[in-house]
Amino acid sequence: MNDVRLFALLIDGDNIQASFIPQILKKIAEYGKTIIKKVYLNKSSLIHWEEIINEYSLEAIWVPNNTKGKNASDIALVIDAMDLLYNRENLTGFCIVSSDSDFTGLARYIVAKEKIVFGIGDDKTPRAFVNACSGFTYTEDLPKPQSQLEQPQNLPNNEQDEPRDTDTETFENLFIQAYEITSKNNEGWAQLTEIKESMKSVDNQFQSRAYQNGRKLAEKAKSLAQIYPKGIIEINEKLDGKPVIHYIRIDYDAFMFFHACKKNSSRERDGWMLLSTIGDALAKYPAYGNGFSYRGRKQLLKIVAEMMKDYPDVIDIREETDGKTKIYLIRVK
Repeated sequence: MNDVRLFALLIDGDNIQASFIPQILKKIAEYGKTIIKKVYLNKSSLIHWEEIINEYSLEAIWVPNNTKGKNASDIALVIDAMDLLYNRENLTGFCIVSSDSDFTGLARYIVAKEKIVFGIGDDKTPRAFVNACSGFTYTEDLPKPQSQLEQPQNLPNNEQDEPRDTDTETFENLFIQAYEITSKNNEGWAQLTEIKESMKSVDNQFQSRAYQNGRKLAEKAKSLAQIYPKGIIEINEKLDGKPVIHYIRIDYDAFMFFHACKKNSSRERDGWMLLSTIGDALAKYPAYGNGFSYRGRKQLLKIVAEMMKDYPDVIDIREETDGKTKIYLIRVK
């Protein structure tokens, strides 16, 4: 089985709003699985975090300030980070949530030890800390939290059993994120039951939805596969026992490409889209493992050329010029 990327989330609770935690956890899930979640607080911040701590199973580290004017919780975060760095070799990296430049040295040191450091903070975060991280996300750019889905009251049982999440895009975003952080065999196959567990870790509201039912989840995965060209999402059913075991394999880079095309179809010109528009959409997503980097026109053109080999008769591309500047247009059939 391939290794899943494992991360430790360390939050400067005196420096970040508790309301950002749902979005932060979803953002980290794009990169891997969070197995350690700690928030460092002083007494004055604790009241703002209590509800979030309980809801998202954070480990609260309350640190009293030993010296006036010095934030002891920052020191506690650094000490824990160093302890984890040397004693948890299974960690792929860390996510440090803070807008404080005091963590610049910590991020630089961890990166030098060949571990990943993702930073999350507001747009006033000093450039020194931003540049010291492997990657940085501003809280202003985090996705808006989804509204909590509730079961309707006083409906017949058969209606209550139906999935309330009818937004296909919401489902596919969650499903693809979960697949990417789920353990797979050497051929890229993952068990649907394990993907379901990863979906819970990405979105804690998923456990209350009807898609937690294995049969309904398999049906939804099959319907999702039909939206995309053949081979993007593959489903294998092992029928020699009960219950049926479903295996999923996804061509992740191709999926993200076609997903970006689908989302930007409103910008079509007679069926053609600017390749730069697709590139901008793809640049918002990380490149996993040895996956493609979506930044840069030449790299994107190379990706498209490879996909045209794998998915013939699906992608068209053409070049236009005004004599000085070249633009590329793409059409997905």
